[in-house]
Amino acid sequence: MAGVNFQSAVDPSGTACSNTVSGQPAPAWLLTTWDRLQSMQRDNLEADFLDYARGKVLAPAIILGILSGICIGLLLLALAFDAWFVLSGTAGRAAQARGDSMEMAVAVRILWSVLMLAANAVILAGAMRMKDLRNPGLARSACILALIPCLGPCFVLGIPFGIWGLVALADANVRAAFES
Repeated sequence: MAGVNFQSAVDPSGTACSNTVSGQPAPAWLLTTWDRLQSMQRDNLEADFLDYARGKVLAPAIILGILSGICIGLLLLALAFDAWFVLSGTAGRAAQARGDSMEMAVAVRILWSVLMLAANAVILAGAMRMKDLRNPGLARSACILALIPCLGPCFVLGIPFGIWGLVALADANVRAAFES
């Protein structure tokens, strides 16, 4: 484009224009529109970048959240049953009939259920954070906890989704999205 001269200028109204074409000041509305288009393009690129990252982590995050939610519900039911079993005296009567310590077995089961409940609460919180692209450490911890067969959500069902989540979190674009 011969004869086109881009330079800084001020239009007759005193508004600063960033360019002039052939010595004539560019209208301020044109420059404002151009700046808006460039800003929209940057915003679209950033939105595409975040959409890509969300797409990578969305499925494992949702599935881990659902599995840990199911596990939490079942564990609360089991804890309620075990508490009733001990408090009603049924555990003591069953232990006397067999001649062993049923109460100790129930106490161990309650302790393990509380441990599983805590692990699944961390998995649920990490899955929610992973879905929102926040707190990558908690998201990674949730995926690692899901890999532990007797502690993770729904026992072995959480293993493939924990692996999937870790693979998604290892993607460089996903890591960058967590940082932005």
